[in-house]
Amino acid sequence: MANTNTIHEIDGSTTTELMISGVYQWDTGIKIKITNIESGSYTIQSACVGMATTIGSSPTTGSGYIQFQIPDSLLMVGRPVVCYVYKTESEASYTAYEITVDVTKRPKPSTSIYTDTQLAEYSTIMDAFNAELDNFNTNLSRIEDLEQRVSALEAGPQPDQYSLEIEHNTNLAQERAIAELREKLSRLESGSDDGE
Repeated sequence: MANTNTIHEIDGSTTTELMISGVYQWDTGIKIKITNIESGSYTIQSACVGMATTIGSSPTTGSGYIQFQIPDSLLMVGRPVVCYVYKTESEASYTAYEITVDVTKRPKPSTSIYTDTQLAEYSTIMDAFNAELDNFNTNLSRIEDLEQRVSALEAGPQPDQYSLEIEHNTNLAQERAIAELREKLSRLESGSDDGE
């Protein structure tokens, strides 16, 4: 399980979407080196997958490569991390690479020591994560409420006991009226109607 490789080297000439594994929660100092890359001006934006909060950094550049560190504060979260390698040219700026880092969750080692900056970044990330989770739960509750309303509408109106009694009494009254009309009609036909 111990990862002695703190620099993950990947070939940038093969694809623009790359994947790295073998990184664990609470690891520190993990770097990514992209080789066979065009020269230019690059910046890095890193975030936990699915989260809007990013941490920016500038890579070290060399002949045909760039290298940067995954922010330790993102590795603390224990979720996959995505690193966007953003290239700026004279005419355009664009995401040149998207690197997903599979982070394996694990218990926090008792020997972990972090700087105040790392802890502040981690706190910001967790605050954003919790806000997104609250927003998700609120939206989920709204969706569940709407699903219940739709189900009720699809099932049609469900009469209560009072409505059923009114309907029963109305039917009885209609049946009596019909019976009285038939009786009157019968008397008229037989000529025995006395005008009642």
